Amino acid sequence: APATGISQGLRNRLGEVSVEIGRFVKYVGAGTVEYILGKDDAFYFIEMNTRLQVEHPVTEEITGLDLVEWQFRIAAGEPLPLKQNNIIYSGHATEARVYAEVPENDFSPVAGTIECLETPDDLKNVRIEIGVKKDEEVGVNYDGMIAKIIVRGDDKKSSLLLMQRALSKFCIMGLETNLSFLKNLVHNQILLCSSSASELITTNHIEKNLLKLVAFPDDTLFLALVTASIHELASGLKDLGFESQYVNSDLYTPWVGEKNWSLNGPRPEIFCFSFRGEMFEICLLMNANSSYTVKIRDRHFEVLRFINDETLKLWFDDKSEVDAKIIEDNFSVSIFICGRVCRLEKQVSIKSQTNSESGGVISPLPGVVAKVFYRNGDKVDKGDVLMIMDAMKMEHEVLSPYNGYVKEVYFEEGDRVEEGVDLLFLKEIK
Repeated sequence: APATGISQGLRNRLGEVSVEIGRFVKYVGAGTVEYILGKDDAFYFIEMNTRLQVEHPVTEEITGLDLVEWQFRIAAGEPLPLKQNNIIYSGHATEARVYAEVPENDFSPVAGTIECLETPDDLKNVRIEIGVKKDEEVGVNYDGMIAKIIVRGDDKKSSLLLMQRALSKFCIMGLETNLSFLKNLVHNQILLCSSSASELITTNHIEKNLLKLVAFPDDTLFLALVTASIHELASGLKDLGFESQYVNSDLYTPWVGEKNWSLNGPRPEIFCFSFRGEMFEICLLMNANSSYTVKIRDRHFEVLRFINDETLKLWFDDKSEVDAKIIEDNFSVSIFICGRVCRLEKQVSIKSQTNSESGGVISPLPGVVAKVFYRNGDKVDKGDVLMIMDAMKMEHEVLSPYNGYVKEVYFEEGDRVEEGVDLLFLKEIK
């Protein structure tokens, strides 16, 4: 508010017709009349709501009035505090509704528990109206709206820029929300404000631009994948008793490199996650100087160091820094990074490596044998799950790399194994 593209004359006509409708039905109280605006300033009645609308704060922000207070005064039989010509508005206000929903799945509602909640309370001219707290459940019996964010600027563009900042500092984890969609939508509106070619915003704007609006930025996704992998690595090493540089909080202490030393050169760690149904395999190479080379498809990242404390902080070789807040469970890792929440599903299948000389299926990482599915003499097919290992707070499936039969199993359930050792002897059938 105020609505762009509407002249003062049209605004006056809309107000006059709305008052006539209220008088005709003898309505007393706060109410909202809705219209569709057509060509040549023609407008068409849709409905009247005998209440304030969810959007009423934008009117309050540009007028400085409390419409809820007015509603109570009218209900108490008092006259309206001001006449229409005494109401002055200035600036521009924008409102965004935060919902528990999945925009990329036709905006389907979701339920869940709010495990992390941070709001942009430190920003000026930002108003938050919220009905939930951390650890509370958003259920299925009521509307899925979690909060409203209302901002005020000198004009539309400054209002949208402030909204973009507010959305970037609004963090909800534990259930899906439309926050990323809202950021894309606001960014789209900022571009339209900056464009020399004025595009008319119509009621099907979201439908026309849906694929672009629900897309998750690739750069943020890949940073989230790097962060999730570093977090899983650090957490797993800590569980195994390593307390060196992975959790070191002193940035000025020289890195202790002996934990990364390997007889056969750089040692890869493989992590698998999926995002919106798409699989990603992340390869971490621990370098001799305790830095990491991270490979994801055709992208490479160099992580110089990290701190895994209340938040995970990463330093990259291009001198950039990234802070991430992380919440995980047995099945997923949620990461608040670059102003967006990215929920990654953990994937457990790891391609088995084999020792060509011994015929051994090699342990892909250090851990504990949780389950052994085959015994001596059993025939297996390529892709069969041979063992399940517990490591890095995850279950990892060790798969048969080819058709064959088991000649010998070297470890039993409950045994701890190191990375790179032979788990079992598998004779290939050619």
